[in-house]
Amino acid sequence: EENGIYNICGYSADGKGNGVLVGPEVPLKNVRVVCAPKANEYVVSQWISRHCPHAQFISKEAATIFRKER
Repeated sequence: EENGIYNICGYSADGKGNGVLVGPEVPLKNVRVVCAPKANEYVVSQWISRHCPHAQFISKEAATIFRKER
């Protein structure tokens, strides 16, 4: 809701802005999961280990399957 109020745009590799944008600034300590395409797991996992090692990686493909099964 606030993203629309403050005109905050999200960007993604596919250009569709998929994902959940939680605001203009979010402390990385609040990030629990990072979702990205499985093909990018190595690069994203390296970023996670440097910037928010407590977060977990989940592939976008797995998240899609999980969402459909719920």
